[in-house]
Amino acid sequence: MKIIKKSIPFILSVLLICCSGAPAFAADQLPDLDRKGSITVTVRDTESQSKVSGGALRLYKVASVKLDDGNYSFTYTKAFSSCPFSLEKLSSQELAQELADYAADKKAAVKAEKKVSAGTVRFSDLELGLYLVTQDSPAEGYSRLAPFLVTVPLKEGSGLIYDVDASPKAGTVTKAQESGTSPGSEPAKPGETRLPQTGQLWWPVPLFAAAGLTLFVIGWILRRNDQYE
Repeated sequence: MKIIKKSIPFILSVLLICCSGAPAFAADQLPDLDRKGSITVTVRDTESQSKVSGGALRLYKVASVKLDDGNYSFTYTKAFSSCPFSLEKLSSQELAQELADYAADKKAAVKAEKKVSAGTVRFSDLELGLYLVTQDSPAEGYSRLAPFLVTVPLKEGSGLIYDVDASPKAGTVTKAQESGTSPGSEPAKPGETRLPQTGQLWWPVPLFAAAGLTLFVIGWILRRNDQYE
């Protein structure tokens, strides 16, 4: 009976923990801080899914892994310590764009920058953490990749992946979109505002303007004469 009474507090504490909803992770779900990881990025065409070569990718380390009572989370690195953005939704495109804008504005240190050769870039020997991938110089004929976030390790099912693969999609652009002009037009000079090219002829414009001014003057004279009659 005494043994049962002594066991009651222990049993109650176990039940309390189980009912509290606190996250519990098995040993293989906690990252090994002594391990290194990698990120392999394969850029593919949005339509054909073929690999896209050219351009370069930048890698920023945004946050480090923090272990705390059987759980792990991410804390901002020194370069991103003043970020006001929450790291709760790591898969959010909005968060990735906000961090990319912050990195550009604050001129955050780039962890690595590599050219996209044969459609693939591999960043290796990485410490565990949260990484931001951006593209400032896209491949010729393609739009710039949207920034995205990658965690090392990546949690998948009941395990952790330390060598992470990512496959962002690149869309093609026309020459007009690349230069910011319409087909067949010349680039606008600084301070010059161009009208949109719609196939219209421009030589009648001065003629119509002069005709309109003439009609206005004639109407004004006739109205003035009427007032004096």
